[in-house]
Amino acid sequence: MKKILMGSLVAVALTACGGEPSEGAIKSALNEMASRNLKMVESTMGSALADQMKVEYTSVRKLECKAEGEDTYLCIVEAGMKMAGVEQKSIAPLRFAKGKDGWSVKL
Repeated sequence: MKKILMGSLVAVALTACGGEPSEGAIKSALNEMASRNLKMVESTMGSALADQMKVEYTSVRKLECKAEGEDTYLCIVEAGMKMAGVEQKSIAPLRFAKGKDGWSVKL
């Protein structure tokens, strides 16, 4: 009986770890991508321009995700972002891949 119960708990735990990215994971991946892009702009064009181009993703709503392979999903995402003090929302298809450090945006 203990083995059956333990097997069921392990199966539930593994199911919770797999699957498509959560909205929180998507937001983190988008902000990480924006941070990397900002560092690249800063190193090539200077901090004054980078400050004007800083993007912060303030909200994310996952509309749909479809598996494209193992740990890769194409998701339709509505994202709220703030750039140069202006907030806007857009809807876009984005590809996400899960790696050892979590989810990332694949362009």
